Amino acid sequence: MFNGSENFNGRYYQQYGQNVRNLSIDYIQKVSRKVEDQNAVNWFMVGERARIAEKLGEQGFDNIIEIDANGNPIVPSIITPKPEIKN
Repeated sequence: MFNGSENFNGRYYQQYGQNVRNLSIDYIQKVSRKVEDQNAVNWFMVGERARIAEKLGEQGFDNIIEIDANGNPIVPSIITPKPEIKN
C-alpha cells in the first residue's frame, strides 16, 4: 500500500504496477475523500456535440462550455444554466 512514507529503495518503479494493483477500494475511497473537493470537479467530454450535448444536460451537467481546438471557449455555450429560483 501507498501510505506517504514509502522507502524509495531504487525498486519503486519496478514495483509500482504491483503496488497499484494491490490497492483496495476502501483505501482509494479514503484517500479520494481527503484530496478531492467535489465542489471543484471539472469534467471534460470529447465527442460530437449534436450527439452528446442534450444527454449531458439530462444527466445534470448544467454549465456546458464548448471549446475550440486551442482551448478557447466558443460563445454562446451549448447549454445555458437555468437561473436558480429561491423562495
